[in-house]
Amino acid sequence: MHHEIGQAGGLVLEYLTRQGESSALQIRSDLRLTQTLLYLALGWLSREGKIDIVARDRTYWVLVKS
Repeated sequence: MHHEIGQAGGLVLEYLTRQGESSALQIRSDLRLTQTLLYLALGWLSREGKIDIVARDRTYWVLVKS
């Protein structure tokens, strides 16, 4: 499972680098990830200090830390 989470984390980080700040819903839809895998990947990236997650507009927005 660690491998799948790491792969999803890499995909999310690449996506955010290209697209910029995005909602979790948009990331999930565009990358076709399950909700569980997306949130595991976001947790991993957050713990590594690579992203920020902000609650706004009744959803979560994700951006790469600068």
